[in-house]
Amino acid sequence: MNDFQPATPTTARPQLTQTSSSRETIHTAAKRRHASSKSQNLSISVPRGNSYGEEEGGEKTLNGNVNTAVPVVVPRAQVLAGFPSLEEALQAVNGTVDQSLVFSFWQLFATHCSSLLENVRAFRFDHFELSLRSWWSSLDANQRTIVHCPGVSELIYRADAAVYNDVLEFLHAQLLVNLPSQTFLNLRGLADNMERIMTSALSTFNDPAFQGPKVELAARFGHLVTRHLGLCQLAQALTGIVSNSVTLSEMANAWDEIDFEAIKNQSALVSNCEHSFLEDCFSAFRKLLKSPGPVPIESFIRWADQCFDRCISPPQTSAAKATSPRSLLIRWSFVTSQIMRDLTLRSAPSFGSFAIASIFLDEFLGFQVSHIFSSNFRWTRSSYCYVN
Repeated sequence: MNDFQPATPTTARPQLTQTSSSRETIHTAAKRRHASSKSQNLSISVPRGNSYGEEEGGEKTLNGNVNTAVPVVVPRAQVLAGFPSLEEALQAVNGTVDQSLVFSFWQLFATHCSSLLENVRAFRFDHFELSLRSWWSSLDANQRTIVHCPGVSELIYRADAAVYNDVLEFLHAQLLVNLPSQTFLNLRGLADNMERIMTSALSTFNDPAFQGPKVELAARFGHLVTRHLGLCQLAQALTGIVSNSVTLSEMANAWDEIDFEAIKNQSALVSNCEHSFLEDCFSAFRKLLKSPGPVPIESFIRWADQCFDRCISPPQTSAAKATSPRSLLIRWSFVTSQIMRDLTLRSAPSFGSFAIASIFLDEFLGFQVSHIFSSNFRWTRSSYCYVN
């Protein structure tokens, strides 16, 4: 048995403070989705003429003969992007299992996933862990039969990936929020032990083919949460720099001394970077440094996001070709190393400030790329591979 013991559950939501008055620049699309997707369950009407059910004698069954409607409570997880639908679960068993059992299981599973999401939004990471540990071991024999259907297993992997992706987007939107120290430690403990937690939760299944992808997904999720926490700490360090007008002035003076022509030539030769794109990025960063007064860290994040998006999805009016995430990360690292090299050779007084900014931006884009790759794996009971 795994000897790792979860923390004692707490129910109080921590009081959070922000490092800036605005957080709209950090993944605004993700935050809009979270804002529009409320915590309460949704209610829809499901036709009884299909495989969802009908009512006989005042009770809902799943024989599917009457064309009336039954209100069905849809757990919040069911509306997540990428979360499999009940129809897919019913199709996955292909008539080998009673549809009423599949209906019941998938509703329970979606409710379980919804509780995971709500625990994260309430910063109850100990409850998140306890829910993972207890739910899978509580399944009865009929429910385990459904889980072991290959088609259902693959839908469960997709659902896990959708939940983890939603959690990561929520956490990333809180990048500039100062978490209380205990909450921060609880989240780090969860991230560090995700693989062990999932392995322990599935210990009663004795099915390596089912366990493998779920444990791997959990491990990847834990790794990304750990990277997010590192980003939070780096953001705090960078905030102290960019909020100081004197430091920004020193950085702007050092930036004007850099030999960007040589850097553009080297980057074009080694990593095939376009001169025009690099010039646009350098000019935009110069404007940030020369802004009057302190510059909010959101402005630097917006600048990095714009550079990232322009490479991954260039405008249709541009002749530039889309760059793969991995290739972009390699090129970014080369260009920033050349900039830091130039600052080193010139013994720039603001070298330390640039170093912190460079580490933060490298880690920020590294997180983006890792998130893309983790979100684009095709998971099956026998293998998993990246979908390019």
